[in-house]
Amino acid sequence: MANPSATPGEATSRSWEFKSGVTVRSPVLEDLGTLIQVGLDSGASNLSRTEVEYVPTGPGSTIANSYTAGNSRPPVEQVLLPSATLEVEARGSTPAEAVARGAKTTAKVEQALKNKLPAKGSISITEFTVNHVDPAQPNASTGYQPRPTRRIYSAHTNVSLKTADLEALGAIIEAGMAIGATQLNSVSFTLSADATVRKAAIEKASADAIEKAQSLASSMGVKLGKLLQTSISTQTRPQVIYGASFGRGTMMISDGGGNSLRSHEMPALPQEVGLTADVNAVYEIQ
Repeated sequence: MANPSATPGEATSRSWEFKSGVTVRSPVLEDLGTLIQVGLDSGASNLSRTEVEYVPTGPGSTIANSYTAGNSRPPVEQVLLPSATLEVEARGSTPAEAVARGAKTTAKVEQALKNKLPAKGSISITEFTVNHVDPAQPNASTGYQPRPTRRIYSAHTNVSLKTADLEALGAIIEAGMAIGATQLNSVSFTLSADATVRKAAIEKASADAIEKAQSLASSMGVKLGKLLQTSISTQTRPQVIYGASFGRGTMMISDGGGNSLRSHEMPALPQEVGLTADVNAVYEIQ
């Protein structure tokens, strides 16, 4: 039996594609625009994504604690940093050729970014793939598409703030819109200290559970015995005002009844912020 062999032209009709992701992080959001341009100019094919991510850091930095209860490992100190991931692409007739070309370009992009990297910034390779592709099928599963001749970029970021001064809330929102914010996503009201309310809610829920258990036992002709098990869960119910747009210096929002309000009419005080408590009790029946 003859051994299978490639048909004429098969070796040249297929190729290997290399892709890597070079992620650069900067503590200064404004620096990312320059770093993205540097990466593209040094060989990156496109900008694949931007985000704000948690990055491990040492003591003395502004941190966010990622420790969760029950985790035997010590808390990990982290800092939030804006980041951008640049994609590097290369092709070759063999895996070795594709990887060699891609690795060379990736190293070039890394070095160019390092030369412009601000203090406390970082760079890492976060993605790497090698795929066998058919150049005759640009819409293959690899997602390969011809490069556009012109790129247009748009930038979008969300800024969140917290304040205990409810009387100043309206002015704070208007100030943010006036200096360049394009949209108000939502305003949420919640409890900053809920210990007293939580205690009262649990006590009320417990009394209600006892009353219902006694009523049920009475209707069934039995008596409640000793308490075997209890479980308690509580949840804060924040008030959220959704929907806002900004145009020509006037912010408009909805009052929830289909009517639009100008910025100075925006309700800045919460109508109701609550906390729910659920108490489940298991009794022995006598």
